[in-house]
Amino acid sequence: MTVEGITLAPASRLSALASTRDRHRARARMATDRGHQLREMISERETRIRLLAQRAAPGFEAEAEAQAAVIEAEVAQLRAAMQTASDEAAEASEAAGAAQSVLRAALKFALDHGATIPLLLAGEVSK
Repeated sequence: MTVEGITLAPASRLSALASTRDRHRARARMATDRGHQLREMISERETRIRLLAQRAAPGFEAEAEAQAAVIEAEVAQLRAAMQTASDEAAEASEAAGAAQSVLRAALKFALDHGATIPLLLAGEVSK
């Protein structure tokens, strides 16, 4: 396809845009999944803390409190990691949305100028 004397390869460019969008989407999914895993780990540790408090034998409360403090420190680290995962997921989702907008505009441009669209992106045209 030639536009104003410039030869373009729209199929490969559109595929590259779709690939960029898909990478950002995958990164967002991975970060979200990591956040869910961390949330489960936090829940497990909070349950352990409650069980330590409930089952502390008389005379061993200090040991139970020390163990609980160690677990609470782990929970704090897990919460920080969960926040990082949440931030990464939000950033990747925003980037995926921007890439999707660029892809839509490029598809519209390609269609308006009679360019060939890769078969894998044919479903994107109606969106």
